[in-house]
Amino acid sequence: MKNFIAYKYKTKEFFKYLFSSLKKGKFLLIEGVVIAVLYSIISVMSNLLDISQLTYLNSFLSLSYFSFMLSFGISQGISIFVNQNINNKARVEKSVKTGFELITIISLIFTSVMMIFPKLFMEIMMGYTPSDYTFYYLMCIYFFINCLAQYIEDILKKLEIFKWTFLSNATHLTIILLGFVILYVSKIYLLNYIAVAYILGAVTLFSLYFTTLLKKSEQKINLFKLTKINLTKRQWIVIASNFSIEVVWQVGYYAISVFLMHTGDDFFNTYSYLESVLDIFNCIYFTFTTITSIEIAHSLGQDDFQTCKKHARYSIYGTIIIWLFHTTLSLLLIYPIALGVADEYFSLMFTALLCYVVLQLFRFINWNFSSYMLRLGGKENLPIMVMTIVHTFYLISICFLANMLPKNIFFSYFMIILPEMIELPIYIFIYKGGKWMNNINKDPNLLSNKIKCFIFDFDDTLYYGVDWSEWNNMQKSWIRNHFSNLKDQEFEELVKQNLNGKICEGKNIIELLIKVEGSAKAYVDWRNSIDGEMSEFEKKGQVVPMEEIKKFRAQCDRVGGKMYIVTNSTLKGVEAFSKYYNIDLSLFDEILANEYHVEDVTKKRIYQEILDKNNFKNDEVMVVGNSYKSDILPAKKIKLNTFLCRDGFTYEEVVEL
Repeated sequence: MKNFIAYKYKTKEFFKYLFSSLKKGKFLLIEGVVIAVLYSIISVMSNLLDISQLTYLNSFLSLSYFSFMLSFGISQGISIFVNQNINNKARVEKSVKTGFELITIISLIFTSVMMIFPKLFMEIMMGYTPSDYTFYYLMCIYFFINCLAQYIEDILKKLEIFKWTFLSNATHLTIILLGFVILYVSKIYLLNYIAVAYILGAVTLFSLYFTTLLKKSEQKINLFKLTKINLTKRQWIVIASNFSIEVVWQVGYYAISVFLMHTGDDFFNTYSYLESVLDIFNCIYFTFTTITSIEIAHSLGQDDFQTCKKHARYSIYGTIIIWLFHTTLSLLLIYPIALGVADEYFSLMFTALLCYVVLQLFRFINWNFSSYMLRLGGKENLPIMVMTIVHTFYLISICFLANMLPKNIFFSYFMIILPEMIELPIYIFIYKGGKWMNNINKDPNLLSNKIKCFIFDFDDTLYYGVDWSEWNNMQKSWIRNHFSNLKDQEFEELVKQNLNGKICEGKNIIELLIKVEGSAKAYVDWRNSIDGEMSEFEKKGQVVPMEEIKKFRAQCDRVGGKMYIVTNSTLKGVEAFSKYYNIDLSLFDEILANEYHVEDVTKKRIYQEILDKNNFKNDEVMVVGNSYKSDILPAKKIKLNTFLCRDGFTYEEVVEL
């Protein structure tokens, strides 16, 4: 009974997860349906062109589809850093901008090559010789703009800005559709005008996406405010591997169409028709896998592996449920679906659909696994890359063998499904092994992972902006009043006791006394008693938010490190100021303070002692302070990482995120 209740609870939790994911991505669902409809209408309008123009348009749009491959490949790599660091605004912004600069450079190179060698692409690659290359050059411009727009679209989806992505995309396609309608009504149905409509649509899409990223994203990212492309070796590998896999996969995907085309027009046309009419149903699955992959990436970024496993497990269950829904709906609608094909394909459609839904089963499950595995990059991507390359070469090879194979629809689909069937157990093995959960944030080149020890100065570092002249005058006045009833000899004896007889020549006794053990309690009592009087003065001092200090603490906990305060002040002095400014000293492992307040000449020694005590390497320690002479220079002498702060600091600034 207990097991049954537990099973019932988990089942309820799964379906709640499934529906919440689909609800979260409701605009992706709407977009899938609306975009599919608009594309269908545009395809119908395109058929109004004469056959030579239509062939020319389709050939170049097929080439322009390469822009999706380029942008999606780059965005896949960048999305790793975006999703796994979604709470780190600085790193998200830097990642998005870096990806935009990369896609700009890559698409500019491809566009330039296309414009310099038009005959190479049109005559040699496509086998089409146009009399006028104006349309070609216009579509090259469209290619470039579309690369940039599609990259931003992918990033917006990773940032979960679904509503404005949908509205922008719908507006873009509507403009293209209006261009077709205007040309049709005006009876000036020229190809060059259609190219202009595509360019206007792409410019509009880019503008809307750019504005959305600037206005609607939490980071308010301005892509035109360029940043320096400064990627670590592993980050380059992440982007390059995802980019390569996407390009190779797309080649393999098109090889399927070529194979079926060589097998026979009837097989190819029924497959293409099913791909088009059932795409509306596929958007449900793509919505679900987009949401779950984002959640998995977020969990990985937070080292929350239990939540990550739950998302991964539920995504597998969800894939099977959605495939069953997809299959059931397809079988129920098979008759009206088949009515849309030519008469000679009508009976074949019923058999083709059965083969197609089996193909989709393996596609869905494999896509589900790769939807988060492909976001890891680095050496974790090697198995997927090898499988993708082998898969694509296999599909290309059967294209050449198509004429020698039996002309049977079951056999043809079996040849397509075969590599998917072989890959599935490999994906399961990788999934079970758990290495796919290796966190990209553990890149050893990043300071946010390399640093194991943070050493902070105290005064003018953890709190800052204090008017020390006013502060010292108030302290002097209070100390003199506090000890005014003492005779000179008693006063001098008290000072000597508190300072252990270590009074340096030329030092102001009053300034020293405020920091010593003996007067600390009285000092705290005094600060509490004049809180109202000090309220205006308090506003002149600011504190580094404890939320920022907790980020340093979290990194130390993650990498097994420590946090120190090394200060010229005494321990009681640190405690007094911490109490007044609400600085949580429990976040630090140890506070290394002086016996009395003097200019420190021993911090280099203290830093070295921390290194030796904990066996830290020099490049694993970061010193944060406000004084170059007292804090930074001693650290540099023993080659520690340093950060010279002015008026506070943030975690992101210190670790260079």
